[in-house]
Amino acid sequence: MSPLHSAARPAVHARVSALVLALLLAACGSPSAEAGQAVTKATAAPATATAAAATGVAKPLSESDRLILEMAASGCRSGDFKQFFQAFTRSDVVRERYTAKTVEFGTEGSAYQMPVRRYIDDGHYPLGIIDYSWMTRESAMLYEMDDVPPPVEKVRYVELTFETASDNRQRVEWLPGVFEKNLNPPPPDLEEGLGRMIRQTAPGGYLLFFPTKDCWELVSDVAYRRQPG
Repeated sequence: MSPLHSAARPAVHARVSALVLALLLAACGSPSAEAGQAVTKATAAPATATAAAATGVAKPLSESDRLILEMAASGCRSGDFKQFFQAFTRSDVVRERYTAKTVEFGTEGSAYQMPVRRYIDDGHYPLGIIDYSWMTRESAMLYEMDDVPPPVEKVRYVELTFETASDNRQRVEWLPGVFEKNLNPPPPDLEEGLGRMIRQTAPGGYLLFFPTKDCWELVSDVAYRRQPG
């Protein structure tokens, strides 16, 4: 193991609560999904926390927010980081709760400490989940723009690598690229997964989470300056 670094449209939204409920029940009662998979479709960046901050008034949590928060809390209680990470990726509400007061943010070698409020409100978190796949936040947002899903060849999926340190720090490396799933048509033997990465399209980066007394919190979101290797 390598050493860790130091520091919708209405129709779409109407389906989110029921789908997230199914996700929560599955996640809390069974092992978490493998890296690179999620259990259901959800928006890439719910605006609940951002809207509340803009108005200065605490906005009541939606049913989806409550369910995803419970999914995160369940992962915390059981020590299941991958379950927690799925919930963290789904919701600004979860990210706001489980992010340090400042986040090391930027490009490797020139990252700086950014206040959590700015990090959340400006939408800097780099990942999203749609259906069973992890992808860049920008790709996930394409699903918000229309009821018709974007052409799969335009979606930038990501490959994730999870590392756990002896002190329970968690490091998630993400690398975006073109996978066999992006091909039109895809290989006939490709089933649910992304398949093989054909070409990396950007440097990617890593997310670092430190353990707290009862969970984890995001402390670093750093982009690589160049593609690994």
